[in-house]
Amino acid sequence: MNDGVLYVGRDPSQPAIGDMRISFAEVPLQTASVVAAQAGSGFAPFPTHTGTTVELIAAGAVSPKVMFQHAEEENVTMTWVLRLIGVIFMLIGFNFVLRPLAVAGSVIPLLGDVIGAGTFLVALVCTAAIAPIVIAFGWLWYRPLVGIGVLVVGAAATWVLMKLLRARAAAKKTVPVAS
Repeated sequence: MNDGVLYVGRDPSQPAIGDMRISFAEVPLQTASVVAAQAGSGFAPFPTHTGTTVELIAAGAVSPKVMFQHAEEENVTMTWVLRLIGVIFMLIGFNFVLRPLAVAGSVIPLLGDVIGAGTFLVALVCTAAIAPIVIAFGWLWYRPLVGIGVLVVGAAATWVLMKLLRARAAAKKTVPVAS
């Protein structure tokens, strides 16, 4: 034991893989609020009627209503962050799928018109069309108005991006090629 740290290993001045430093700290006694099931002298996750469990803890005297409200807000935030990450991965995936088609677009005229506007823009249109459908399916059963709203916003974004894609493709057609 050196300076309140227990070292398990050969030499504390030359630590090696597998060596351990163990230190101890005291947490001052304070009030805590817990939402859980009591199990003996401790706590266990509380099983709900839906098959999930609840286990919340907060420092201080906090009402259960506030604890559940904070947990719900954290869940909503995490859900939207995960949706955004999914949309970003979908965009990256469409971009990777469409890149080889850009090469084929130089050979196939119809494909060249569409892909000629840019693979990223086409990938963005595909993502704007499909991501809201995927997100809305999760909402339609529990909150149909939110699901319908997501579909409407996705359809509007797809329409705007398609107009942009067509305008960009038409602009590329009208630009004379210098020889």
